[in-house]
Amino acid sequence: MDNASQINLVRRIEVKRQSSVGKSVSLTKNEWQRTKQLTESY
Repeated sequence: MDNASQINLVRRIEVKRQSSVGKSVSLTKNEWQRTKQLTESY
């Protein structure tokens, strides 16, 4: 919480586990849509 303005600050992250270094991580369609909806706080 930012005490000066009394605003709750939210920061979102998507946590994925990688099986090995250098490999791509994929998101499901629902995860991708949610990240687009919440772009400002990701």
